[in-house]
Amino acid sequence: MGSLVCMRHILCLGVLFTVVSCATTSPGRKLASSDGASIAVADGKMTTPLEVVQRLEQMETQLFATSGFADSTAIVTAANNAGGANAQAADLLMSEKVEVASALTERRRDDVLKTGFLNFRQVPGSSTGDGSGAVLGREIVEGNYVGLTGASYAQMDPAVKPKSAYLSPPLGSGLKESLSVSAYGEDRYIFKLSELKSRISVTSGDSLNRRIGMEDDIADWTPVVAWDQVYTPWSQRALMIPFLADSLQKNRSVGVPLETFTESLNQLRKDFPSQKEIERFTIVSGPADKAPNKPTVWASNESGAYTGKGPFTSFVASWGFTMDYIEVQIWGPLTMDDVSAFEITKTPPSGNFLAELKKRGIQIRDGRKSPTAIWKGS
Repeated sequence: MGSLVCMRHILCLGVLFTVVSCATTSPGRKLASSDGASIAVADGKMTTPLEVVQRLEQMETQLFATSGFADSTAIVTAANNAGGANAQAADLLMSEKVEVASALTERRRDDVLKTGFLNFRQVPGSSTGDGSGAVLGREIVEGNYVGLTGASYAQMDPAVKPKSAYLSPPLGSGLKESLSVSAYGEDRYIFKLSELKSRISVTSGDSLNRRIGMEDDIADWTPVVAWDQVYTPWSQRALMIPFLADSLQKNRSVGVPLETFTESLNQLRKDFPSQKEIERFTIVSGPADKAPNKPTVWASNESGAYTGKGPFTSFVASWGFTMDYIEVQIWGPLTMDDVSAFEITKTPPSGNFLAELKKRGIQIRDGRKSPTAIWKGS
């Protein structure tokens, strides 16, 4: 444990937590700036999405310097000065020229009409919503991301807790969607970013996998010592620019770099034709239940850290097993009222679901085409 330079207690949104300036990093942190702050995980209560986002903004501001940059302006300036994919990433994010989408299976269409979009705790009969160890693990992970103990976070209203989505390219941009998103389902629901941005946060890659990868023990409630151990509020999304710039430069996709996510070995062979390149990656088991038609063996280089390139050489982030998308957490209720477009990649909508889309004026897109186009069906 590093020596303590200073300590102070802060009461924020009804939660008492301690900010500690540390000379060294937490054992659970694989790589962090030596001048980083540490926010002690504490008990507390948050009852609304606004309270959660305000808490995240305070925490991320305190931890921002651990990224290697002083603030969002410094990251945007570095990106714009570098030009190319770096400036494009800054423009896409800061001008909000991206979409927020969620991928679900086709069989969920009727459920979405009836109940809206739910997190796993709200789904009756969910295999991970039964009070099992899987639930406890997720409560600890998500709680840590907002500076709460798992026990305290578990008491939060499930309806307030996040629904998962991801950043995707806007229609007509010529950019590609992240490869691994297809594992979550065939349908795409695109949400109204302008109306939701006050209650969303983001992470580079799968937040659950990344956080588990950073911790020595999932049951260990450790201090949050770096910027990427916090859900990043939309107001501080500039922290995603280095990842997006790398992804744009390498494969024109809206996501994070290939070297920092887990993908199928078959896809890896397509992306990296030489065996020598493939050998840079470690073979791990993967989410076969999410993609039964894909290999159960996935690959990751599991480097443990992402270090920025070019104008972002001082940028610092940790990595665990993750995937190639920028994950979005939408806090609070999420319904069809929040949907602006619906995109198919397999079976066109029909019946009551199609009628509801039309009644609501939701744009229907055909993702079976390249590039994606407006659906011309009945």
